[in-house]
Amino acid sequence: MIPVRVRGLSAENKFFDEEAEAQVLSSRSLLLRLKNPVTLETDIHITLPETSGEGSFRVFWALRNPIGGVFPCGAEALDFKGTLPSPEGPNPEEAVERAAYTWLKCRRCNETQAISLLDVEPQYLTIGFEISRMCDNCQSETQWDFAAQDELEPQKPSVERRGIGRAPLAMKLMVTRWRFGAPVEEVCDTLNVSREGAYFLSDQIYEKGEEVEIVLPYQEGHPSIKLPAVVVRIDDTDGSHLRGVAIHIYPKPKA
Repeated sequence: MIPVRVRGLSAENKFFDEEAEAQVLSSRSLLLRLKNPVTLETDIHITLPETSGEGSFRVFWALRNPIGGVFPCGAEALDFKGTLPSPEGPNPEEAVERAAYTWLKCRRCNETQAISLLDVEPQYLTIGFEISRMCDNCQSETQWDFAAQDELEPQKPSVERRGIGRAPLAMKLMVTRWRFGAPVEEVCDTLNVSREGAYFLSDQIYEKGEEVEIVLPYQEGHPSIKLPAVVVRIDDTDGSHLRGVAIHIYPKPKA
C-alpha cells in the first residue's frame, strides 16, 4: 500500500480532499479506499507524496456500499506525471489463474455476461458493484452493474431469499473437516460467494451445523489463511450425486 492524496467531487456532488492508501494494480491503475463515495467515470486528482507524482485519474469501477467504513474503487491514469510503483500482488500469469468470474449486466441494453475481472478483488464483487467497460451489443463503453443470482434465473422464483446479494462467482475453495480426529481436505469450485458465506457442490456428506475451516480463494502452493465456517444448508441437486453446501464464514477466528 502507498499513501496518496485524492481530490475531486464525491457522489453527493461535494468537493473532497482526503489522504488515503492505494494499492498499485498495474502501471496505469490504482485501487483506492476512500472515505468519500465516488461515481463511475468521475475524474479525480491523485498525488503521490513519496514520489511527487500527480495527475488526473478516471474511476472505472466503484462500490456504492462501504466496507469497513471506506468505499473501494479502481482508478486509471488519464494524465499522470510520474511513475507508479511496481504493481502489488501476483504476477500476470498468477493473476489470470486466480481471477474469478462474475456476472455483470449492462445498464443500457440489460445484457448479462460472465466476466473475468483481474483488477477487482473478489470480496468487492457484490451488490453495489459497478464498472465501465465495452459492451458488444451497444458498440460503446457503458456502465455495468453486478448481476445478483436472482436476476440471472427469473424463471425460477424462490421463496427463500438467501442467495440475493451473493455473486455467482466461480473460485477454488479448500474445505478442511475433521474425521475421527484427523483433518480431511477437499478442494471444490464455488457457485456463488458473499462477504459472509459461500455455496459449492460436493460429493462428500456434510451435516448442517458442522464446523469447518476454509481457504477462499485457494491456490495450490501459495500461502493461505484458514477461516472458520459452519455448514448452514445442504441441498439435493437434480440428476446428480453432488449436493449443494452453503457455509457461513465467521467474521473472525473463534477464541
